[in-house]
Amino acid sequence: MALSNWATCAWNEKGKMCDGSFRVGKISVDIYKNWAYLRDEKAWEKENDYNKPTIATIADANIDYKRMGIYAKTTKRNVFYIVVNYHIHQKPDRTMYGIGSYAFDSKDCHSGITKKMLDGFKKWLTELNKENPIKVVMPKNPQWFNQGDSFFEGGKFKGVSYPIGKIGGKTTFEKLIKRM
Repeated sequence: MALSNWATCAWNEKGKMCDGSFRVGKISVDIYKNWAYLRDEKAWEKENDYNKPTIATIADANIDYKRMGIYAKTTKRNVFYIVVNYHIHQKPDRTMYGIGSYAFDSKDCHSGITKKMLDGFKKWLTELNKENPIKVVMPKNPQWFNQGDSFFEGGKFKGVSYPIGKIGGKTTFEKLIKRM
């Protein structure tokens, strides 16, 4: 059950929810727990400490990598914020916005992604935009998912099995325990 202790809320430049993976060709940035992995098969080397094709872990960053602007911050409470923006001149930008969190509150109860985390993300985006102008898009109905819960209840999220919950909602695992 190791995966049930974290939550992800991610969306694209159109405000549509996504699974926290941003791909351009064979390069990807993937939210995992409260950090992200940068993956690039062509850049991976045997001497690398990561499994192929992972080349880096991202926690706090302002990186330009092959036309991708990767901006990330980890808060004191281990909430991870990220924006990945892919820009090609005279084409619409592709963007992923995301929050990853260990997702336990101060009472040691699983909280998922909370409104407070979402508000913190909005505040960080405002600060980020002062130095790195990026179009800010927020989803109309933000939701979060928990990969570990997919073992208990098979939801569908863009073709991937992830249960989805409202911001501040309980996990599928917690609902299952209450039923027992």
